[in-house]
Amino acid sequence: MLDIKWIRDNQALLNQANLDRGVKVDLEKLLELDVKRRELLNKIETLRGLRNHVSQEIGRLNKEKKETSAKVREMQEVGQEIKSGETIIRKIMIEIDNILMYQPNLPLDEVPRGKGDADNQVVRNWGTPPKFDFTAKPHWELGESLGIMDFAAAAKMTGARFCVLKGMGARLERALINFML
Repeated sequence: MLDIKWIRDNQALLNQANLDRGVKVDLEKLLELDVKRRELLNKIETLRGLRNHVSQEIGRLNKEKKETSAKVREMQEVGQEIKSGETIIRKIMIEIDNILMYQPNLPLDEVPRGKGDADNQVVRNWGTPPKFDFTAKPHWELGESLGIMDFAAAAKMTGARFCVLKGMGARLERALINFML
């Protein structure tokens, strides 16, 4: 995820990058939510400071055996206001995170601009692609037919786009990890 401070400072650049990619991200709403969050944080910190100051004063008044019930009630109200503000901030942060999740990183300047896969350019090739006298299967079909991948079990456990490796598939993955280590 991109840093919200960086987004604040580079909104025009990010808007252009999103246009180049054909991505729609509501940066205006993101920045509005960020302003609202920062204002609320400032207000809550001020209330916390007030609560701390008055709590010390209540402690001093209690030592002097003076009446403090009005100040205690006032600080309970301040505490409720702080809690409600924190709840609102959590909701705002969820909205901010949801927007940020769909904001892609900036492409390098050398990357050709385009809206989809059709606009991609081959920069270089290495070797020649093999030619088969049969139709090659994608890895997910091969994995399921060999009994080393189970997409249905993964979907039950975690949702879509995951895979459970079984038997030799799990051993192969572990061997590759050990090799890399």
